[in-house]
Amino acid sequence: MKKSILKIIREVVEQFYNDWSTGDEPSLADKYYEKQGISGQPSQQQPQQQNPINAELVGYVDKQWQNTIAPIPVYKNPKTLDGFTKETRGILLNSGDLYLAQSYNALHDNLLKLLADKGIVKLAATYSYEQNYPIDFVAVQRAFTTTTFAQSMAYDEFPPYYQEIFDIANQKQPFKFKEIPL
Repeated sequence: MKKSILKIIREVVEQFYNDWSTGDEPSLADKYYEKQGISGQPSQQQPQQQNPINAELVGYVDKQWQNTIAPIPVYKNPKTLDGFTKETRGILLNSGDLYLAQSYNALHDNLLKLLADKGIVKLAATYSYEQNYPIDFVAVQRAFTTTTFAQSMAYDEFPPYYQEIFDIANQKQPFKFKEIPL
């Protein structure tokens, strides 16, 4: 129960700070950006790449839950984490392929929708991934600014076959995949 409450609190805090306003009232971020003379609304254009990422661009996540955000690039099997934010989220397939968003603002639900739309994961497997534990993938998150990834904090369990997926990725990827104690 304690973990569930902490998970809910974390999601509410993340949503509070990362949400773009969808109503008439501007969000906290919008008010800050307005004072700084910066538009708080997400760009409708695809972002320009500052540092080219050495990986295949798969697409863009432009939603956080149901709210529109500035498009976040998603890459397949990046060679390094240069240009990626701390705690960035990804989807690790049972083949060892890693689909990684450039920013932690791309949530697993939205990453899974993008991958399902592209036919990379089955749409049915994306529903309640944190409770049904699909065998096709593991939702992962970068540990701060390290090159280590762990399972998503959304999981309450770590099935043995997730360790098998991590073992495959540890051989295929230049990063470390490690279970965190739940």
